[in-house]
Amino acid sequence: MIKKIFLIVMFLGIFACNVVWANDKVILQLRWDHQFQFAGYYAAQWNGYYEEEGIDVDIKSAVTPKKILSAVEEVGSGRADFGVGAADILIAKDQGTPLVIVASIFQHSASAFYSKATTELHSPADFLKLRVARRVNDLIDVELQVMLKSEGIDPDKVKPYPHQAGVQHLIDDKVDVVPGYIFSFPFEAKEKGIVLNTLRLIEYDIDFYGDSLFTNEKLIQKNQNLVERFTKASLKGWKYAMENRESVAKQITEKLPRTAKLDDTLAFNLYQSKKLAELMHNPDIEIGHINPDRWERMYGHLKSINIVKHSINIDELIFNPSKRNLIKSERQKRILIELIVLFLIGLLIAIGWTKFLRIKIKEKTQELSSANELLRKSEEHLQLVIKGSSDAPWDWDLISNELYYSPQWWQQIGYTDNELPADASLWEKLRHPEDAEHVNSVFRGALKNNAESYNVEFRLLHKDGHYVPVLSRGLITRDKDGNPIRVTGTNMDLTKLKQIEESLRKSEAKYRSMMESITDSVYICSPHATVEYMNPAMIKRIGRDATGESCYKALHNLNDKCKWCVFDEVRKGKTVETTIVSPLDNRNYRISNMPIFNDDGTVSKMSIFRDITDYLSAVTEKQKIESQLQQTQKMEAIGTLAGGIAHDFNNILVPVIGYTEILLDEIPEGTPIRESVEEIYSASMRAKNLVKQILTFSRKEESTLVLMSIKHILKEVLALLRSTIPTTIAIKNDVSNNCGLIEADPTQIHQIVMNLATNAYHAMEETGGELTVGLKEITLDEHDIMTHGFVSSGRYACLAIADTGTGIANDIKDKIFDPFFTTKEQGKGTGMGLSVVHGIVKSMGGTINVYSELGKGTQFSVYFPIAEGFSQKEGSGVKEVIQGGSERVLIVDDELSMIKLETTMLERLGYQITSHNSSIEALEIFRANPDQFDIVITDMTMPNMSGDKLSVELKKIRPDIPILLCTGFSTMISEEKALSIGIDGFLMKPIIMADFSKMIRNLLDIQAKGESDDIK
Repeated sequence: MIKKIFLIVMFLGIFACNVVWANDKVILQLRWDHQFQFAGYYAAQWNGYYEEEGIDVDIKSAVTPKKILSAVEEVGSGRADFGVGAADILIAKDQGTPLVIVASIFQHSASAFYSKATTELHSPADFLKLRVARRVNDLIDVELQVMLKSEGIDPDKVKPYPHQAGVQHLIDDKVDVVPGYIFSFPFEAKEKGIVLNTLRLIEYDIDFYGDSLFTNEKLIQKNQNLVERFTKASLKGWKYAMENRESVAKQITEKLPRTAKLDDTLAFNLYQSKKLAELMHNPDIEIGHINPDRWERMYGHLKSINIVKHSINIDELIFNPSKRNLIKSERQKRILIELIVLFLIGLLIAIGWTKFLRIKIKEKTQELSSANELLRKSEEHLQLVIKGSSDAPWDWDLISNELYYSPQWWQQIGYTDNELPADASLWEKLRHPEDAEHVNSVFRGALKNNAESYNVEFRLLHKDGHYVPVLSRGLITRDKDGNPIRVTGTNMDLTKLKQIEESLRKSEAKYRSMMESITDSVYICSPHATVEYMNPAMIKRIGRDATGESCYKALHNLNDKCKWCVFDEVRKGKTVETTIVSPLDNRNYRISNMPIFNDDGTVSKMSIFRDITDYLSAVTEKQKIESQLQQTQKMEAIGTLAGGIAHDFNNILVPVIGYTEILLDEIPEGTPIRESVEEIYSASMRAKNLVKQILTFSRKEESTLVLMSIKHILKEVLALLRSTIPTTIAIKNDVSNNCGLIEADPTQIHQIVMNLATNAYHAMEETGGELTVGLKEITLDEHDIMTHGFVSSGRYACLAIADTGTGIANDIKDKIFDPFFTTKEQGKGTGMGLSVVHGIVKSMGGTINVYSELGKGTQFSVYFPIAEGFSQKEGSGVKEVIQGGSERVLIVDDELSMIKLETTMLERLGYQITSHNSSIEALEIFRANPDQFDIVITDMTMPNMSGDKLSVELKKIRPDIPILLCTGFSTMISEEKALSIGIDGFLMKPIIMADFSKMIRNLLDIQAKGESDDIK
């Protein structure tokens, strides 16, 4: 026996040694053909590093005669033990393949995109306009998608063009951009003489890990030590390969033939060796270094483009031997502790079980002697159960006709035990006479038809005289021949149940009444889309009670399920609000959809229809009014802005006009330079009048009626139109020079002409055409008044503006002068232009007529009454003499340029000038010696003290001092207000020397006359 045991032990020892001595065999699956890209693994094999770790490694190329193998698929399926991959490791992990990264070899992605040097490829935005070779969702393409999305570009907008790997399709101009790897593509392009543009994703902060060594979680669980040894040997091989790049490249070229032949394989491998050093950051970064955060960021990028769907556990993704060993050690300790605990528990159980058996044996001997006692207690318990039951048990022996009524039976009808004779006829006497026939029918039918049980409702007379509703349930016992011999049962008091049923009936009636009184339309839909209920309002809406019909047909006259149906949401217990337009009556409804939970677990839907058609119409009208108000407010804002700009422009014009007048006074007549200065002066005066028009438009100036000729306005407008409208529209000038004067506001006439001309331009904007502006004087008689509706006969200036545009339809001619009516698209008109024109013309006593034909054009004719008794000449042309003086003038203005200009102007006229740019200082000087000045000229808008307040203070000191107030903004103070507070003169900027000197002279002369009268 001992000898046999010894032999067995020896055999097992020899077997164990063989197991230890045998090398572990593993397969490493590459991701491409044999090349320097995988140099570390070849070096580990050739230098014996794998053999030192007891591993026999088979390194497999991915290129086979039939297809290119996927490393993640080979390792995931178990056909390989280790593989080389990149982002595809994460994608496979997300799909449930338990892959684990053991070392990251390339610290950067090798992916890049290339184009010819002549192609504009400088940024991700260029991809949108180029033919990009893409294999959607392959390893390079997912990095492209991430980069595009990070730059705010939708990857789907970059159309994929099919291509073959390599540079050929780029050479053949089949595509503009191709993807490739930096360690191979540029080498191939250089061999074929192609100069490239390169765009690397790393330039846009998209940097994936490149080649990484990975394995299967199953292999780690089976043999973690093997994974550690293989990783160690591989990284040792990579270290050797990167330190001996040339010799290793030569070995790869000689020993490992490529499937895809190259003209110079050694040069290719040497090129790869340089590029791999860049990707690995060797020797700055330890070979195989893994940054968990970078892998997590990579996963986040892939998730952002929906390539991966689930969350990731970094501890499961990255191989950490120390952490795993610690976890394994903790697990082993826990298992050992659990085994010890289980052993102790088992021991205690065994001790307890032995003691338990002894006790049980003793108990069993006692049980035999106490069986009768237990039986007695069982019967006692049964009686207690009967007493505690809410039902009333009874027992009827059909053979002996003995009947047992339990205490509960008696209590149900108000009696004590056996207060009445307990025979079979008792319950027949107590039951309601109306129930007798039905009860007997059910009971006898059950006995006759071999039924095992029955139940029947009837009423029993209570001791106090009322009837108690009961449900009697009986179990029939039969002999071997099927004859009934015993009936045992219970009576259940239905009083409370009947009360509940009555309450439910009343509640149902109450809520039905409520539903039928609701003015909104209500219906209930079954789980099968049929109508279960309609209230009267809904019946009235559709014209019938459609209970039982399909809801979509009955409510909306549709043949299929409503496209807005929300039943699926309501089934989940949600209340859903919807707004629809029903095809049945084309009305708008706001619908509240609520769930109704049925007893069988299904859900019906109750919907309340509220007709909001009229409400929506009111809201639409309100929005229209609000839009019109907003437009009005916008126009007011533009007016305010225009007024502000005009005021600032006034300040600019003051020195231009002032100094021009000074120059004209100094330059002799007939000289060339005087003509130029006169042109400046003329332009400045036009600008002055234009500013006045702007101020009038913005309500900063009151409208002023003057005698004027329309032809001058037309000249300005035609010049402005020619510079603003396209040359596709010809402008024809048909303005007569022999047209009388009219009394009007030039700004309003300008506004009329611009409005009508702009409308004409819009009518020809797309097709081009001819715009004609005409002016002539005509005389209208009584016949014209009756025919065309003129106010009175007489001479009129007729302004005609015609176009060759689209024309105006007859059905809207009567509306074109209505406020806010427009046929223009949004943003091109407010509908106020013609309304304003009509109002101005009518206020002047004129008339406006329109003639139009569709497709031929439109002509607006405006008639202005001629001002009788005036000739064409609007001015005598006689130059007004500017008068001066020697009086003492105090000038107050916060702008030094204005002080300088006014001082120059007045000193040339002989006046003695004292000036201050501070109203406070000027007041103090005046207060110190008020008689040293003959007149004060002050600006209105000044800091600390405005011109009107200064004037009031000066008048307090010396009431007779003449004060001239100058301002460029009439909203600050009007002439009426200025005169009301004691100011003697009021001038609007820009100041004309003639007006300025005349006003000063008049004020001084009036003052002098007043003093003379006082002396007399």
